[in-house]
Amino acid sequence: MKKGYTLIELVAAMFILGIIFSFSFSGYNLYKSFEENIKIENFLYELEDTFCYGRDYCKNNGVIGTIKLREYEDKFVITFSTGGDTKIKRELEKSIMIDKDFVLAYPIVDSYDISKYGIVQSKTTLLKDSRNNKYQLSINPTVNNVYVGKRKNS
Repeated sequence: MKKGYTLIELVAAMFILGIIFSFSFSGYNLYKSFEENIKIENFLYELEDTFCYGRDYCKNNGVIGTIKLREYEDKFVITFSTGGDTKIKRELEKSIMIDKDFVLAYPIVDSYDISKYGIVQSKTTLLKDSRNNKYQLSINPTVNNVYVGKRKNS
């Protein structure tokens, strides 16, 4: 009667467990990558939506507005306000950050002015994620188009 396992049986069992763990580890990394991509896409859509809403609101109501991007150490806040009255305030998980070489103090603030005709101040803000992928928020001065997406020349 056998009272234990042979060395070959133990090695075979360890080999099978190693294969199972390697698949689960690569699956977990894939899951985390998808999760981060979804957070970044959501952030970019929220940013674009806030700009489009602010532009249309100012144009339709004939008021001057401001969109501010505030980056804190743990979150990102996007606000659209007109005359001191905040219309939209979105607090998002910090999946993306303003691309600055040196951060002296938080919050980092970047603002865009909107005229009463719905014309957004033309400028570009560079953003980056934790994997150092570059994104840009650009306002085209000729057609007042809002572009938020992956940077083309990075």
